[in-house]
Amino acid sequence: MDVREAFEQTDVDGNGQIDLIEFRTLLQTLGSSLDPAKAEQLFDVIDGDEDGLIGFDEFEAWYSERTG
Repeated sequence: MDVREAFEQTDVDGNGQIDLIEFRTLLQTLGSSLDPAKAEQLFDVIDGDEDGLIGFDEFEAWYSERTG
């Protein structure tokens, strides 16, 4: 499963953005086992526009940096 597919499957309401709960699910789908507090900190880092949601572009930029 590629990153876009995982993101889209996690985006339960289909609005093109994920909230913190969906983000935690996405991390699990991608094999991460961050505890909830660390996941929330990471969410805040990725949410560059601080709107409480992460769009695919925001997530992909972060993910691409991590996976090189």
